[in-house]
Amino acid sequence: MRKTWIAALALVFLSGCALFEPEKASRAPGIGGDPEQCLADLRISGTRFETMADFATPDGCRVTNPVKLLKLRSDLNRPATMACPLALALARFDFQTVQPLAQQYLRQGVRKIHHVGAYDCRSQRDGKRLSQHGLGMAMDFWAFELDDGAILKVRDDWRGNSPRTTFLRKLAEEACRHFHLVLTPSSDYDHKDHIHVDMGPWMRCG
Repeated sequence: MRKTWIAALALVFLSGCALFEPEKASRAPGIGGDPEQCLADLRISGTRFETMADFATPDGCRVTNPVKLLKLRSDLNRPATMACPLALALARFDFQTVQPLAQQYLRQGVRKIHHVGAYDCRSQRDGKRLSQHGLGMAMDFWAFELDDGAILKVRDDWRGNSPRTTFLRKLAEEACRHFHLVLTPSSDYDHKDHIHVDMGPWMRCG
């Protein structure tokens, strides 16, 4: 399994895929990036997605350059609608962080990422500002399913001394290279059972 993973990594890097060049690994562009370039990068990222038309709601929610993300290199438990910059950041996150850390700490890959949604027309919990979910620029993960079928749940495995805990903690730490905001069970009670990532204007890690 480990040899297969290393061979796959080598193949991708030798292919010259610009999306995963190290100098481009840090935090993907926000909503102001070039829409066509974002889609072009997403097409060579190993993801599966469907393009969508921009849309907005009377409540003020809106998504510019939306896509329906069907699959990263890992499977998703269900498709998710989001803005292209978030999908691109997720592609980098899965390839550069999720899979290598799973191999390092769990000695196997992640085959499926379980999330509770991306686009969702709602305000932040204080009710004063539109949530980044309402712009398709946020996603919440609650579990990671391994190649052997085991499921790591943020609620159950965030605290402790096991390799599962180390994996989740390192994953959240490294997520800060890809997203603008990362919130975990260590952040507040509202995130007791999931990891929130977004591409909004606020910068915070953990």
